[in-house]
Amino acid sequence: MPYATSANLTERFGTAEIQQLSDRELPSAGGIVATVVDRALADADGVINRYLGARFVVPLALPYPQDLVRVACDIARYMLHDLSVPEQVRQHYEDSLTWLRLVGDGKLPLVADTGESIPTKGSGSFSRLAVSGYPSGSTFGDSFASAWAP
Repeated sequence: MPYATSANLTERFGTAEIQQLSDRELPSAGGIVATVVDRALADADGVINRYLGARFVVPLALPYPQDLVRVACDIARYMLHDLSVPEQVRQHYEDSLTWLRLVGDGKLPLVADTGESIPTKGSGSFSRLAVSGYPSGSTFGDSFASAWAP
């Protein structure tokens, strides 16, 4: 499931803007073109996952933090502007990338709407590498596993 939906985009930026950005056919389709919006949302998810993937298991589980939904909307909106990007849209996109970089680097926590931090890969069951499964005495056996265990 995408981090943001078409409904999130229209709620934040208005139906008219999303229709104008997504309806690229001549003659006009007269509405929001779902395939164009879905492509921009998928592109936004890819950007988010690349920034957060080293620190978190991606895609993140539902429900998504509202900050993440906002960032996904800002990135998708930027992606929908294919020819000329207004300064405000570009600035929101760059701010979103900065936020993702800070979260991905562990300088800002990713906080759920409940106020709890989203667990990172290093917490819980993701804290150990699975290198100890090699048979004893093999090239990658006990000495390798003990040398590389976190």
